Parts: sequence; structure tokens; C-alpha cells
Amino acid sequence: MRMFFLALVVAMGGVSEAWAHRVNLFAYVDGGRIVTESWFSKSSRVREGLIEVFDAATGEKLLSGTTDDQGNFAFDIPPAARQRKADLRITLKAGEGHGNETMVKAGEYLNSPAAIAPASPVPTASPGAPDAPGAPAAGNVVVSPPPSAASPEPSAMPAATGTPVPPPAASSAPVSPDPALLAAMDRMLDAKLAPVKSMLAESLDPAPSMTEILGGIGWIFGLMGVAAYFKSRKG
Repeated sequence: MRMFFLALVVAMGGVSEAWAHRVNLFAYVDGGRIVTESWFSKSSRVREGLIEVFDAATGEKLLSGTTDDQGNFAFDIPPAARQRKADLRITLKAGEGHGNETMVKAGEYLNSPAAIAPASPVPTASPGAPDAPGAPAAGNVVVSPPPSAASPEPSAMPAATGTPVPPPAASSAPVSPDPALLAAMDRMLDAKLAPVKSMLAESLDPAPSMTEILGGIGWIFGLMGVAAYFKSRKG
């Protein structure tokens, strides 16, 4: 009986140690930045954990930082990553063997507001620029001469046919959206989706189910049975 309890304590200690080394890392794009969240469980956040960001293709380290008291670390997307359109590999080191990593694909951050080029400024005339030949001087008003009082000849008058003249057709040229408006809409969407992303991150940390617990207990009894078998063979 003493051997049974000893084996049970040792096995449960191993299971507890395995669960203790489990750490979660979640990363998402928020505007022109990437936000990471790190936690051991819903009630235990990773404090002062080391976050490192690498180019997934070359392995080059682009930046590093530490998590705050809430387990969060946010950083601006590196310009080198934007130029290469590189996927980002983000790693977490929480100490004592705790670690994890995740990926952020280039397509997730290339459409962020910082990646959208600003609108080109409309050129304006310089105050000191010379006037074009034949153009009126600035500030002068050109008055057209009044039309001749003489009535046009009957041959110059258009004949009245009674057919209405259709209005000019509207232009069908596509209108390009304002980049500043698109950027503002992206920021609004990011602000609305931030709580949803946090909820999604928490949902990725399920507690051990009853099936897993019973499976662990069965594994313990199986080891005890093997030990008892070899002990009986020696006896």
C-alpha cells in the first residue's frame, strides 16, 4: 500500500510539472502595430517575459522586448519586414523552461493603415510664379465685350423641331476612395475588434477535461501494474 501511494505522488507530480510548463502566446495586428498576449492560465499572466521577433524566412532577429504586468507586449511593424513582405515568427521565453512561439503572416499586416500610401497633395500655384503668356494678371478682372445688338440673320437661327434635347450623360469614370478615409475606417474596425481578439485568445486556453484527467489516472495505474508484474517475477 505504501508503494501505491508513493507511485501515485510521483506520477501526479510529473503531470503537474507538465501542466506548469504550458504557456500560451497569441499575436494579432492592431492598426500599424502587432499586439502579443502571454499567459499561463486565465488568472496567471506572463510578467517580464522575453518576446523576440524574427524574419521567418531568414531567421534574422528584428526586435525584442518584455511583457508588462498584464502579459502584453506591442510593437510597431519593422520597416524591414514591410519591405521584404516577410512573415514574422514571434517567440516567448517565460523562464524555467516555459516557452512558445507563433506566426504572423505578411498578408495580415501589409493592409494595415501604416502600409497605405498617403494621398498625393494637390499642386497649387506659387504666389511668385510668373503668369503664362496671354493670361490675365492676378487680381485683374477680364470683362468680355457685350454681344452685338444686331439680330442674327434668319439663316443663322437654329430651326425649331420640337424634339427635346437629352441632358448630357453622367461620367462613368470610377471614383478612387480617399486613403485617409480608408485608414480611419481601419482604425475604427481595429478598435471594435480588439475585445473580440482578446476573447479569442482566452478561448485558446481550455482547462483539462475529465477525459484527460481519467486518462492520466489510467496511465498511473498502468505503470503500477507493470511494476507489480516485475516485482512478482522477481519474487
